Amino acid sequence: MPFRSDPRRFVTACYQWLLVGLFALGLFLPLLDWRFDLDHTAELSENRIAAPAPAWPHGVTEWKALPAVLEKYWNDAFGFRRQLIRWHTVARYELGISAFPLVAIGRHSWLFYAGEDSFEQYRGLRPFSQAGLEAWAHELEARRLWLASRGAQFLFVIAPDKQSIYADEIPNRYGPRGQTPADQLLPYLRAHTQVSVLDLREPVHAARAQGAVYARTDTHWNDLGAFVGYTEIIARLRTWYPKVKARTRADFVQLPMPRWNGDLALMLPGLFEVTTDTGDHWKPLFTPASQELPPSDYSPPASIKFSSFRGPVDPELPRAIVFHDSFLLSFDERFPAMRVYPQHSMPPPPATFRPRLLLSEQFSLSAFTWQSIFDPDLVVRAQPTLVIEEVAERILKNGPQGTVPIVNP
Repeated sequence: MPFRSDPRRFVTACYQWLLVGLFALGLFLPLLDWRFDLDHTAELSENRIAAPAPAWPHGVTEWKALPAVLEKYWNDAFGFRRQLIRWHTVARYELGISAFPLVAIGRHSWLFYAGEDSFEQYRGLRPFSQAGLEAWAHELEARRLWLASRGAQFLFVIAPDKQSIYADEIPNRYGPRGQTPADQLLPYLRAHTQVSVLDLREPVHAARAQGAVYARTDTHWNDLGAFVGYTEIIARLRTWYPKVKARTRADFVQLPMPRWNGDLALMLPGLFEVTTDTGDHWKPLFTPASQELPPSDYSPPASIKFSSFRGPVDPELPRAIVFHDSFLLSFDERFPAMRVYPQHSMPPPPATFRPRLLLSEQFSLSAFTWQSIFDPDLVVRAQPTLVIEEVAERILKNGPQGTVPIVNP
């Protein structure tokens, strides 16, 4: 036997045949799974439709296009694709590298939204121009004057970005914090307008001493953070309406939440059991003093979600319109109705802390509209005595949306 005189050749040959066998297995496993569906990994949430299998080509043009069509189909259909993507995603996640460009992985597995130039704003790389500052000041002051001419107060509220509250969880590779657009805008508004502006960054940050104020895997604040925002809004309204009064923490019981995936976790396919949140959700110990009215035939053209509430019958309480974004919605209200949670994800339990319902207790009649555009037609239609506009910090860079009629001094 040729290997008896040289055992090293035998070991080398075995090693080479093992490599050949593994290589062949690697080539054939995708084909076997493609044919027999051996991979039972959960479907991926990729927010797109997989390329379909190509039909038999007819004509010269379709034959020429066939290689590209086949490649596109095979890239989406080859065997064990889901498992390979999952392994790749988990490995990157453990190294702090996100598999999705709109999600940044911070320290201690905190997730941050990286879209809409969020980190560029955080680092001071997207400052306001002078024209941008003037546009905000001009439009907000115009809104204040127009609403005042109609007998209504105006409150402009800024909900903080997660980066502003948990800067200590952002890795050093993203760079130091700089002057953000909000840092520029707030002193400019104080100097050039009489608009009442409520910046929630400082009170929400201070509330960290009481516990987590943002969900670890979600863009938004949790119930504690939302409660702080709610109480700060009511405190500011008391300067105009002394009869409004916020609920206290004693009005709620804090219950542990089961594991769930926040909106940022849902953007990372194959990691649902890794990117989970826990914490508490707040359950009221009282019957709300207001109720949501049945949907009407009217909804503002720019509204994503529109609801009306009837509160206590009291002439000293304002009639309100609240323009807002997802920060004034509960967990289950934020998820658009046209979408469903991905398979094997863990949605949050039904919410019991509802910021809109809590705020509506302070108004005799109110309308809440999830939209970024200020709508004068809705104001004319509803005849409010108070208008609140809430905007997320990162959206300020887009400038004011919507205009109001000019009021001559």
